[in-house]
Amino acid sequence: MKTKPYWIAFLALVTGQLACTLRQPTPRPVGPEAGATSPNESQPEPLPPLSADVVNPADMEYIGAFRLPGGDEPPRTFAYGGNAMTFNPDNNSLFITGHERIAYGGVPDGNQLAEVSIPAPVVSRNIGELNTAEFIQGFQNIFENHFVEFQEIPKVGLQYLNRPETGPQIHIAWGEHLQRDEFPSHGWFSPNLSAPDFQGEWFIGNVNMYSVNGYMFEIPREWADAYTGGRVLATGRYRDGGQGAQGPSLFAIAPWERGNPPVAGATIPTIPLLLYGNVYTSGSPKLTGYSHADEWSDAEWLTAGSKSAVIFIGTKGLGNTWYGCKDGTVWPENPPYPPACPERGWWADRFESQIIFYDPAQLGEVARGNLQASKPQPYAILRIDTRLFNVTESQQKSHVASAAFDRARGLLYIMEPLVDDDKPIIHVWRIQAD
Repeated sequence: MKTKPYWIAFLALVTGQLACTLRQPTPRPVGPEAGATSPNESQPEPLPPLSADVVNPADMEYIGAFRLPGGDEPPRTFAYGGNAMTFNPDNNSLFITGHERIAYGGVPDGNQLAEVSIPAPVVSRNIGELNTAEFIQGFQNIFENHFVEFQEIPKVGLQYLNRPETGPQIHIAWGEHLQRDEFPSHGWFSPNLSAPDFQGEWFIGNVNMYSVNGYMFEIPREWADAYTGGRVLATGRYRDGGQGAQGPSLFAIAPWERGNPPVAGATIPTIPLLLYGNVYTSGSPKLTGYSHADEWSDAEWLTAGSKSAVIFIGTKGLGNTWYGCKDGTVWPENPPYPPACPERGWWADRFESQIIFYDPAQLGEVARGNLQASKPQPYAILRIDTRLFNVTESQQKSHVASAAFDRARGLLYIMEPLVDDDKPIIHVWRIQAD
């Protein structure tokens, strides 16, 4: 695998900025962030009985992977891309973001969007044997002059919806690693990438931004009618360090309730489905086995026959957790500081890719106000590192990136970054029905 000079420069620049905390979002959390290591903790909570009709790991059949097309010249490339994708059921295709934005003159026009076909997945450990998708619509700079305040290490979620109220639109959530609450984070645009007619940007409820602008997915209409007043769009985010919540978050929204489209700067109401406590409140509820080094990068609502599950995909931190350097150096709260390390951040003894499963019935009880949003916990875990191509060491982060779901065919797509000459590949699972 090659590493390009501009990417090295970007990493050095970003880590230097993070080390100086150029944009502190809020006061730094007290506790395990500095001065000490902390083991993973487990806080089981009493819950309603698990539903009979949930998707389990045994229902997921791996059916292979495929490659993405194009070259490697930024910004119109999938290399260092795949931050977000969504399935288009009207065209049996995928919309995928390309090379990420890099602030301060690096790749300011990154995160361009393209639409690709879906070839037959192939089960093979040889990348050369995998089929390659084709471009349906080439890269377009949809987000030019949008989300201009969110440039550093973007966090992006996409969801294609074809609703009677709006027609076909691609909904977007956009954040960055260090961000401020006074800037809006959501919008929508046409799937015709040459004439996107972008609308937004909007705020999401009265919610910490670190909990809303990292991923999106469709909520099945029947469930939404029963529990969320017809709100069929889910949005959420997890940020390492627990600043938004100590685990993944999820909210139901319907932007068209505030207009078609809502005016720029509008606030979209939310119905909470999942929200743990954040690090600023000592002893607040958290995900079972939570680590500040966790990465929950995307989410989907799986259905197969009568079975369903809400899943989060990500890279789980295991063992001890610390803020500092990869080699175990813990960054102190006050000087004197150790020598700077380019990878300063949240670390754990090791990392593995996981899919964690939540019971939609429990999220429904949250939506109805019968259960606290911090109560639901995963009922199952699927570990998928054995299917991935580019996990080369125990402390490697970001094993997986984004996800998309084809509900009609029961196919789950998961992006693995930096595999194919710095481009991602897409893995596919079939969800078995009853």
